[in-house]
Amino acid sequence: MLKTYKAKVEQGGVIRLTEPADLPLNAQVFVSIVEDEETLGGIPVTMLLSEKSLSEYWDTPEEDEAWKDFQNGEK
Repeated sequence: MLKTYKAKVEQGGVIRLTEPADLPLNAQVFVSIVEDEETLGGIPVTMLLSEKSLSEYWDTPEEDEAWKDFQNGEK
């Protein structure tokens, strides 16, 4: 299972989590560096990170049907 924690880079390149995490000794971790906290290439990071999981729920025939009245400028 993947869990995401926020961290800061301190002097000397030390990466420190900003909240406690109950991790086992020698746990394998992956570190992603966010170039800009607000955007990445002009696109909000939260949009990029949530796009795949949200599309599983939103890109369905049921959702298309529910929102059809709001498409193409219809009211």
